[in-house]
Amino acid sequence: MSFALPSDISYHQLQTKNGIVYTFRHQTLGELGRIIIEGTPDGQCRISSDVVGDSADPMTAKREEIFRPLSEQLTTALDAALGDRGKGMAVPPSSTAVGQPEAIAHTIIPCPRSGKGMAMLVFADHAKTEADMEDYARKMFPRYKELNLPTWIIGPPMGVPTDDTPAMTLKVWPKRKPLEHLSPNQVNALLDTLIAKHGR
Repeated sequence: MSFALPSDISYHQLQTKNGIVYTFRHQTLGELGRIIIEGTPDGQCRISSDVVGDSADPMTAKREEIFRPLSEQLTTALDAALGDRGKGMAVPPSSTAVGQPEAIAHTIIPCPRSGKGMAMLVFADHAKTEADMEDYARKMFPRYKELNLPTWIIGPPMGVPTDDTPAMTLKVWPKRKPLEHLSPNQVNALLDTLIAKHGR
């Protein structure tokens, strides 16, 4: 099989007891989806694919927009390479996998006046790139959608940790903003503005 991936997409391969899983990743959107090749009892192969993320998350649609045509091309190429073994076994790449829940550090900031939740900060402790930040945002989507609070994903300090050391910061709810580099002092200033509005 001969196929060249776009320069902004990479993949890794995992052998499982039932077959092979190819996981595809975008350089800014993070994990896109998977193509799975599994053996069947009758000696054929089943080829399936899914896009990662919650179907209610608008970013899932963006991931699917990139991954769907790619997975269709790859599935066609794999089906051709497998010949009769894969004939008729390809599954259209339309399913969406949410994945297993993962424990991610986060905190809810209470309003000092009412005590009610005012904002949520998610700590992306292992994020090194924008794509990593998107992975955290994807995994936490059900939680911040449920809480419906202003939410920021905050990466590790970019240098010696101080109140003025910037970190990758991604506002994801209720309205997304582009990735920024904000220090704890700048984040606190945003929260102070929220407190002022919350008390009105």
